[in-house]
Amino acid sequence: QTRFVEPARRKQYRLLNDSEQELYHRLCEAMPNMQIFVQVGVAQLALARGRQEAQRLSRMAGRGVDFVICDHDFSIVAAIELAWPTSGQEIDNAEEVKRVALQSLGIPLIVFRPNKLPDADTISREIADAIIRRKRLEAERD
Repeated sequence: QTRFVEPARRKQYRLLNDSEQELYHRLCEAMPNMQIFVQVGVAQLALARGRQEAQRLSRMAGRGVDFVICDHDFSIVAAIELAWPTSGQEIDNAEEVKRVALQSLGIPLIVFRPNKLPDADTISREIADAIIRRKRLEAERD
């Protein structure tokens, strides 16, 4: 007897995993008037500040953030990272290096945990706080 066996199907490539997709939808719900960009490199964010900033942060090449939130005029409001809590110091250090680099650009970093995704109201409050922090960071840069 001849039997047809279906070949194993490869999992379709997606830009965002399930947790990132869930957070993306919550971000859209929380901030319907904002622009949300996914998988943005820190080097691109530095380049938006100018060539000197990009050169200064060249060590961040290859590192990115999961989401960048922009206002209606595409000014950057905050960066959002979705990361599992870790006990490893080197991973915590990597997150801190990213936070400091973004802070030097005047961009606050918000970190959410996949196992504790916030609701839209909580996200709205976090973004409002980030806007205040961003204005403070910008004032310090001037």
